[in-house]
Amino acid sequence: MLAWITEIVAQYGPWLVVAMTFSETAVVVGLVVPAEPTIIVAMAFALQGSFPLWLLAAATVAGALLGDSVGFWIGRTGGRRILQGPGRLERAGREQEGRARALLKKYPGMAISMSRLVPFVRTLMPLVAGSTKITYGRFLLFDVLGVIGWGVGALGMAYIANVGWEWASRTFGVGIAVVLVVGLLLLWWQVERRLSQRAVPAPEVRVP
Repeated sequence: MLAWITEIVAQYGPWLVVAMTFSETAVVVGLVVPAEPTIIVAMAFALQGSFPLWLLAAATVAGALLGDSVGFWIGRTGGRRILQGPGRLERAGREQEGRARALLKKYPGMAISMSRLVPFVRTLMPLVAGSTKITYGRFLLFDVLGVIGWGVGALGMAYIANVGWEWASRTFGVGIAVVLVVGLLLLWWQVERRLSQRAVPAPEVRVP
């Protein structure tokens, strides 16, 4: 099974990245699992020569831009109702929607770019922007800026993570390296959650 999964990632890594970065905002998967872990795994195979780094970079940016555009048009056509449920995911979505709206109100236009750097908030920003009067052209302009900035950061983080893994596994052994990686992932998860909570206050979001 592991060999089969490895073969799939090695062969279709860039397409998996496109699917994940697209789904993060187009179908709000990012409220549960951000796209960065997929990029980190794909980077490992790219560094091994399974596919070129430029293809991974293109997949990262293309998937994010396409997902954001779909999210925008979902918001433009009244898709906010996907958050109108009693479940935990829907409640979390409404909270991040509130932060996205507050950010958009405080920094019109630039909030679209800035939100790409705020975990979880970026998942709802395209939907929120689509529900406002902003034109798609203006949204796309700021979204391109944000996606490029985020893409550079995500790919850089993925590269550092893989180089760090190689160093730790050689220096301390695979067992200790795994413990270090798990600890760092948990720390990263907590930092992202705190950043999303402190970026802007979460106003009350009423669901009709």
